[in-house]
Amino acid sequence: MSDQVDLHIHSNKSSDGEFSPTELVRMAQQVGLRAIAIADHDTVAAYPEALEAGEKVGLEVIPSVELTTIYESREFHLLLPFVDWASATIRKLIAEVDLRRRGEARERVKRLQKLGLEISWEEVEQATSPFPPLGVTIAQILLRKSKPRSDPRLQKYYRPENRAQAPYLFYRDY
Repeated sequence: MSDQVDLHIHSNKSSDGEFSPTELVRMAQQVGLRAIAIADHDTVAAYPEALEAGEKVGLEVIPSVELTTIYESREFHLLLPFVDWASATIRKLIAEVDLRRRGEARERVKRLQKLGLEISWEEVEQATSPFPPLGVTIAQILLRKSKPRSDPRLQKYYRPENRAQAPYLFYRDY
């Protein structure tokens, strides 16, 4: 086992994670990490599965969360390591963040609809459930459709040089 750790991993309990907490623990153990922190966006749902899996293979799992917050109209992600994932306080805070993010996403969809862009709250919910929609996810849903490709306002997102970053550019712009 090495002295290396990874303090910022997302599980599939997060809006942008791919692997289960157990799979992440197994992968970390395979590469010889000493510890990992699963810091999912606005959820501690990876625990206790991650802690149990870590205990089984002798890998330290540091309960963490990445909270989304707004300061002066800018979004920031705060990484909180060593969080008491089972506390009522953290669960209440996460519930408040979830509710706020859903409200912001709904408002974003309404703004896009007012601009004449074809997107519905139902398709956003369906694509993101059970997670609250992220602005980037809303952009991905809209930009995957064929009709926006002909919209002059959206042409820059389809340029080859912007393709990889298109959802992030769109999110920033709209």
